Amino acid sequence: MLTLGIETSSPAGSVALIDDGRLLAERTLNVKWGHSRFLVSFIDGLFKDTGADKKKLGLVAVSIGPGSFTGLRVGLATAKGLAYASGSGIIAVPTSDILAENFRHIPGHVAVIIESVADEVYFALYRSSGGELRQLDKTRTVKIKSLPRLLKYPAVICGSGAEKHAERIKNLSAKCRLTAAPDSSFLYRASTAAKLGAERFSEGMKNDLFGIVPFYIKKSIAETEWKKRTKSRKAE
Repeated sequence: MLTLGIETSSPAGSVALIDDGRLLAERTLNVKWGHSRFLVSFIDGLFKDTGADKKKLGLVAVSIGPGSFTGLRVGLATAKGLAYASGSGIIAVPTSDILAENFRHIPGHVAVIIESVADEVYFALYRSSGGELRQLDKTRTVKIKSLPRLLKYPAVICGSGAEKHAERIKNLSAKCRLTAAPDSSFLYRASTAAKLGAERFSEGMKNDLFGIVPFYIKKSIAETEWKKRTKSRKAE
């Protein structure tokens, strides 16, 4: 099945095409946001470079978050438009699953730490065993200082939050017994989104095209400020 993967939850936005599990092509642009400027042209380029037929597109797999609010909206809107136009299926893949997948075949715990705001990060903990990867708790927003309490086992850490707050997390490592993953594993790859989406689709998972929404976890700063101002005006 021809599957298009879209990943725009981080600055390193990417798109990929796989066919029956085989990677045909992948494009990544690691810039400070601006996915809307290159996303469609990158996707067109994939089909042109590989000679794949858009009419045979069977699935669109899109990273659903957490991550950049704007990036997630751009990626999801593009994925929905392509799925609707082609009549293909659509699968939403959590961003933390995409990162943790890099460690599926390395036994042990994997802590995905994604950049949020201030001293907060999005956190998800996984356990890899026998080639199987299982998430141990719900993805949530936590304070960096809370990591020692949450990480009771030695763990590999990865993600934009681990990269941004490397020094602070390093100071906690004596307590947490953490190992930083190599920089190459910090990339949020669209090919991984496509692979996971295709696997889940073949297992019977389906998402409603019109019902999918980004997995934000928390409200944006703009939305929070707007509600504060609205509440203040009502009080007046």
